[in-house]
Amino acid sequence: MADLKPAYLVHGDDDVKLDSWRSRLKARAGTEGEATTLEVLSGDRLTPASFAEATGALTLAVGRRYVLADGVGEWKEKDLGPALEALKALPPDTVVLLTAAGKVSRGEGPAAGALIEAVRAIGGEVQLCEAPRPARLPAWVAEQGAALDLNVTNDAAQALLERVGADQRRLMRELEKIACYAPDGGRVDRDVVESITVSDLEARAYELADALVEGDRNRALRLAEEMRVRGEDIMHILFTILRQLRQARKAAALLERGASSRELASALRVPPFIAKQIAARAGRADAAQLERALEALAELDYAVRGAANRDAATALTLTLAAA
Repeated sequence: MADLKPAYLVHGDDDVKLDSWRSRLKARAGTEGEATTLEVLSGDRLTPASFAEATGALTLAVGRRYVLADGVGEWKEKDLGPALEALKALPPDTVVLLTAAGKVSRGEGPAAGALIEAVRAIGGEVQLCEAPRPARLPAWVAEQGAALDLNVTNDAAQALLERVGADQRRLMRELEKIACYAPDGGRVDRDVVESITVSDLEARAYELADALVEGDRNRALRLAEEMRVRGEDIMHILFTILRQLRQARKAAALLERGASSRELASALRVPPFIAKQIAARAGRADAAQLERALEALAELDYAVRGAANRDAATALTLTLAAA
């Protein structure tokens, strides 16, 4: 956005690129001085009529005015009239960014064709941002890592995808986390990925453990059902929850003895940022409730391993409801 055009329309299913456009616009508006204004239209506030009102409204500001219309993929062709007229009549010092997140099919994105034509007609720019296909995701991970001064090996990229899945935003968050803890030289191999990142199952297990500790039965049941529907092995779910709760109990005991953050991370054998999360969970825990949940889940673990003929999925649901 160095040489600014009057309008930008960015649409597609590449969430990271869309986020980047939004962030760059907000950062630019924030660094141009007090005379610059930014208006963000989204959700219920984003209609063709409200867009026309925002771009055409008189203002006492003497600097450039930015308008972010975030979610124009919801606009229907038949309702576009006010927005199309507003684009034709954009004031000289107004720059608009229109974003539309959604599926890309046969080279076409979610934004309406008439809106695309209107942006191009005033000298604006249209970008179709298509998410990388599954086969190209390892290369995409390496490219995003390079932008963070990381040298991500092929094996490390595969490991990150195995742990996190294909969600681009989650992949970027984990890469940014790795950038904070990566070894000298920025080389990232599988060991680095596995020591620093949190798998999707582990992340959900953390949430479920939180729900159990906090006595939120409905959230615990919902999270367990989501993991089951996604095909996670019930025993793996149970093992992971037990591990998180045992770590919370151990952390609570260490904190009570006055352990430092470094001592906590060493005792739990996790990176410092994970130790902080466990410590926060332990701080919220009711000791008696934590013990009851651990006892019930340990009994269930014993039962489904062969001591009793029980359906694991049903038994887990009943145990969580009671715990």
